[in-house]
Amino acid sequence: MPVTRQFLINLRGWTGPLTIADESPYDAVAEQYNERSEKHRANVSLWVDRLIRHVGANFSALDIGCGVGLSISILTHNGIRAAGIDASHKMVEFARARNPDVEIKHGNIFLAEPTHTFDILWLEAFIHLFPAAEADAAITHLLKFLRPGGILTLSTTVSPTSSEGWLPKSDYEGAPWRFRRHWTRVDLMNAFERHRLRLLDSWDIEDPFGKTWMAYITQYRPESL
Repeated sequence: MPVTRQFLINLRGWTGPLTIADESPYDAVAEQYNERSEKHRANVSLWVDRLIRHVGANFSALDIGCGVGLSISILTHNGIRAAGIDASHKMVEFARARNPDVEIKHGNIFLAEPTHTFDILWLEAFIHLFPAAEADAAITHLLKFLRPGGILTLSTTVSPTSSEGWLPKSDYEGAPWRFRRHWTRVDLMNAFERHRLRLLDSWDIEDPFGKTWMAYITQYRPESL
């Protein structure tokens, strides 16, 4: 496996080591992400509107894999106290520039332990960055950051079949390779059941670049609740 691909796993959704020398290939496309980001504003705003129906405002949210910070800006505009984390330092630079008053960390969420929990976990285009064999362990770790009764909301592209592997990000200049899992709706519903996530809302979104995404809002209902 090429070294650059291994770095992408380490930094974007794997439990492997993270060192200061490792650079995320997402750094190479961060500027392109930032240039495209405003085209996603309408869809993300709709998502936040649907989220607020279930939680209201004045709640805390952690955007995991926050990218260039568009979703954080929309969450905070709607009265949600948002924070973010991303493994790409260039993505974080754009996110901080867009949200100068928000705490946004550069790091690997899978190497972190929470000092407190949040009311909302926002996982936009994140769940598909690790393989099926690691998915349950990854979700279990992420749920450490969510309070019992809190909301986990996520999105991934629609897929009729389950598959995974190394693919180039061909819709971006330079086409960096990254690991990509394709989840089916059944895959996701089964994962929700295993992790005691009760479905509250779901819908499909067509983005400005021709991809169709499925979005979900769930509530974390552990046995202790």
